[in-house]
Amino acid sequence: MLMGDLTPPGRCGRPLLGESAPDRRGGGETTSAMDDNRLHHPLAGPIVSRFLVEMGGGAIAQLDPNGVILRASERLSVRMPEEGGGVELSRMLVPRSARGWRKLLDRLKPGGPARRLLLRLRGEGPPIVMAGLVHREADGSVWLLAVPALDADSLGAARELARELAGLKRHMARSDRMARLIRKARREARTDPLTGLANRRQGVRWFREAIAQHRPEGAPLGCVVLDIDYFKAINDTFGHPVGDRVLRVAARIVSEQLRPLDRLFRYGGEEFVVLLPETGLDEAVVVADRIRAALGSRQIRPLGGPLSASFGVACLRPGESAASLFHRADRALVRAKRLGRDRVEADR
Repeated sequence: MLMGDLTPPGRCGRPLLGESAPDRRGGGETTSAMDDNRLHHPLAGPIVSRFLVEMGGGAIAQLDPNGVILRASERLSVRMPEEGGGVELSRMLVPRSARGWRKLLDRLKPGGPARRLLLRLRGEGPPIVMAGLVHREADGSVWLLAVPALDADSLGAARELARELAGLKRHMARSDRMARLIRKARREARTDPLTGLANRRQGVRWFREAIAQHRPEGAPLGCVVLDIDYFKAINDTFGHPVGDRVLRVAARIVSEQLRPLDRLFRYGGEEFVVLLPETGLDEAVVVADRIRAALGSRQIRPLGGPLSASFGVACLRPGESAASLFHRADRALVRAKRLGRDRVEADR
């Protein structure tokens, strides 16, 4: 079966090109040609036009109720038996495609909707693959509209490509999941799970980055170390769940008092550290006292009263290391606790 230009059939029984097609029954072949200007079949119009314009190289055939080809487009040649007459389409298909065609033919209802199909035609080489529509008229006759799809080699290559693309998609999905897990692990590695603040490891990194940025320029960098007062007593009296809640509330209150460029992290236990870029010592003391007042203004149940915290403040000196800056702020914090807690002390 050779596929050529799609030339729609007419509804009458005679050839519509003005002349009969050559009859070669003695040679074993016959072709009935049909005019594309006289098609009145329901499948014509947008369907056929789309096939012609967008796909091209197709064919139309009329079959009897049993699937025997009666007429076909001019470029569709059908090998006929010696005794003449039509040939069943199924005989021109590879076995698997023939079985599928017969099942589809049995399911076609007269006057029902057109069905899509894929046919694999026998050929001297690989099967010829055709895609199209099939429709059964109310009188039982069948119309087939088809266009070349892919030959067997191309179809196999397309399927192989589809499998490779599917495999690549699965690989990308796995890679995406792995990337999310890596991002999550990195985020967890620098985040305190209880408060959601940065943890000590991330805080040390911030310290080094801030000093590396401020030291060459001589810009001020403030450091505040704060410790929740009497936190051990809170844990012992109310239990660790309440203690955890106190830490979460304290973290939120402190965060609310800071600028977007400030850095807050949990150093450990009930101790927090704030880095204040572009902030001198006096300004840092003001920030620390504002945080202290905010903590003291919140009633936290079931403590029966507000929180209090002690603060130590220091400012970066020329050539000073991160460890030295933190040590001076921590030393001021110890002094604040020794002097009665709930206060701010600065290392000047």
